Amino acid sequence: MREFMERFVRLHQLVIEAFERDYGAIMERTITGDCYNRWDSPNLKLAAGSYLALYFLDHPSNPGRGQRKYLDRYVELSDCWLRAWEEAPGRAEPFAEWVVHLLLWGMERMEESGIADPERRRRVERLAAGHIERWTPEPFFWTAPNHEIWRLAVTCIAGRLFQRKDWLDTAAFCLERLLEYQTPEGFWEEGRHHGPSMSYNGVALLPLVLLAEETGNAGILNAARRLATFITRWTFPDGVRIGAFDGRVVTGPGYFGVAGAGLDVIPEGAALMRRCLAFWDRAGWLEGPHSVGPSRVGTYGMGGAAAIALDRAARVKDAVDVPLAMDVPGAVLENHSPYFNAVLRRQGSWCIALSGQLSDAPKIGQSVFRLERQNRMEIWHERASVVVGGGHNRVADEQAFFNVSVDSGHEGDDVVGTDRLELRRSRIFPRAADCGVDGAVSWLVLSFKHAAVRFEVEPRGDAIEIRYRFRCRGVRELRLMLPLVVWRGGECFVDGGKALGEHERIPVRGEVTVRTSAWDARTRIEIPRAGSTFALGLMDCASGTSTGLGEEPFRPYLRRCLLETVFTNPDGEGEGKWTVDVSAGLEHPNREEAR
Repeated sequence: MREFMERFVRLHQLVIEAFERDYGAIMERTITGDCYNRWDSPNLKLAAGSYLALYFLDHPSNPGRGQRKYLDRYVELSDCWLRAWEEAPGRAEPFAEWVVHLLLWGMERMEESGIADPERRRRVERLAAGHIERWTPEPFFWTAPNHEIWRLAVTCIAGRLFQRKDWLDTAAFCLERLLEYQTPEGFWEEGRHHGPSMSYNGVALLPLVLLAEETGNAGILNAARRLATFITRWTFPDGVRIGAFDGRVVTGPGYFGVAGAGLDVIPEGAALMRRCLAFWDRAGWLEGPHSVGPSRVGTYGMGGAAAIALDRAARVKDAVDVPLAMDVPGAVLENHSPYFNAVLRRQGSWCIALSGQLSDAPKIGQSVFRLERQNRMEIWHERASVVVGGGHNRVADEQAFFNVSVDSGHEGDDVVGTDRLELRRSRIFPRAADCGVDGAVSWLVLSFKHAAVRFEVEPRGDAIEIRYRFRCRGVRELRLMLPLVVWRGGECFVDGGKALGEHERIPVRGEVTVRTSAWDARTRIEIPRAGSTFALGLMDCASGTSTGLGEEPFRPYLRRCLLETVFTNPDGEGEGKWTVDVSAGLEHPNREEAR
């Protein structure tokens, strides 16, 4: 296994290798807007950060140190952003504020190294001024909090670089307001009662740390530490973020820029950064250019954030290692507030995450950046990482991920694929939800008009039981769903037969088995005795990061097999359980395929 800095350098190398293969298709397009599914997306050029970071980094494993072609590529890519602004300065900005930051960061790094370019400095200043003047009048809630924090960071950094006291004064005033709506838990809400986004916490953390360093403001530094503490506590031990808690992005390995730039503001954050990259190395995702990300946008965008993290990586490498909350045997975290309702606990080899979050955000908006939040259970095992869960689906996805669906016969026979989202949501959105712990049991209760379901999760030696009890009246069909995680390269088998295919739905008689070759792990799920159980697989869930750029050489980090137990006319009471156990599996015959 590689050491921390070698892993980080390797990550950037792979971003660059992947970008070079798409160079022609990306560079022949002029930037026209901040979009995800076109070759003219400005985010595809964020790989510029990787080039400049490696150009300046002095490390034995870095082949890019002082290589002129790396500097030239950064200049070429960043010039595309400058020209996009100069050709249409009056329109809405064609890219997000982290692009502006990458221009400021690059300019300052180059000038510190004696690579001065007065004309480039003037161009960057004009662009920054245009963006700051456009952003400044916008009220909070015009966009997500991570954007607001980034914009204040850009305003503050540009104010120092270009000696604009008015920008610095504006940033200082707005920062006070920003701190006033940080939740008691330490994050910023992205929709009333929509809870945190575990991934976008990482997006917000880096600019907050930059602001603390720019201003020397103890309040901002404290806010950054609170946010970093929230991230490091509410995570799985191997650095996988918990999709059950995330209102915007599904379960995934690591935080923004993989290693989460800015986490180094606390010792636990530095430990988490190391674990995130160790996870990637262990999974074999640092071996080839198309294994390093889930999509073109996700990979090249990673370069911008990871570049800043690499700039700060020495302090992570040299930090004293410390345990995380879920390393402690028997550790239990509970949070029950209007902002965040969740349980996370460690029991032996297992970690259990349950979400009681109730959010109206998906009902109000149709944005792909707001997930439905109905897949509320996530289970992790030290041998196989996440085995149950995987996060939520987008609001308009054809197949919802949920734990309970209640069909009372109201308006129609089938809501799968319907464009009447309010009808689908009436079946899978509970009116009340809660979670907690009771001795060795972790519980989740979901209440609908016509049904109430209680789940109880309890380890039993090498296995873990997911028990359920329900009460129904006037229900035509009750569906209980357990999404199973199939990590990249893994396969799912039903009743010991052939591997489950994509979007294939087949009945299950006894068990489903998931083999994850990168971990040499096998997860076996024994189904309930009552009801009819089906396996639906294998499917991905994205949250705005997938592209429509033709054949995508990158594969998602994970897919899901939806294990669904169906009860017809279940008036009265019922109960059952799924039993999950994890053991050593069989190596994939072709390990490269696992990557």
